[in-house]
Amino acid sequence: KKPSKELITIGPVIGANSYDKFMVGAFITNVKLPPSKLQYLLSAMYATGSKKIAGIGFISHSFYPDGLFRKIDLGISGSSFTVDEFTNSTGEKLFLGMNKFVPGIRFTFKEKNPRSSFHRYIQFKTYLFNEDGLRFYRDTIINGNDTTITNKFGKTNNNRTLNQLKFVIENNRVLYPYSGELKIEQGTDFVRTAFTGNYFFNYVKE
Repeated sequence: KKPSKELITIGPVIGANSYDKFMVGAFITNVKLPPSKLQYLLSAMYATGSKKIAGIGFISHSFYPDGLFRKIDLGISGSSFTVDEFTNSTGEKLFLGMNKFVPGIRFTFKEKNPRSSFHRYIQFKTYLFNEDGLRFYRDTIINGNDTTITNKFGKTNNNRTLNQLKFVIENNRVLYPYSGELKIEQGTDFVRTAFTGNYFFNYVKE
């Protein structure tokens, strides 16, 4: 049996936000239906406002073990955009960006009936944020008896990490579907938990 050829799509992409303004670029992806084990999407755009390269992307690989889990998904996603800007009294601009990388893994449990509408999984992700901050400082120049002090500004580099663990149960049955999600998040100096539940009622319209 000959191996099937991988379908790769390449095309243009556009975007916009308040700081990068209009963005134009290209993307490449192999995402299709039915999905392949290895999936990826990469997009890079030139921002006309910040004059920088912005973009988003992800790559993931699915494994199908013979055991407790039906599927294991391992992957990473990322994005890079400008999120703020500063303009001083002379009109100089400084664009502040943010880069986000999110590695993660999901374990989807195997159900007794392959056609079951019941769906359970455990997911762990780490959100890695790299953000530009604004820094003000003074520059002193001494020339003989003359001292000149000028106010200047620049960037600082800030890193943050958020760990997230989710337990999810879903039943997408036709009558009375429901879902529940327990989420635990941990960052610097905090741990928080949250639970979200949904239950849908079906009724006859009179």
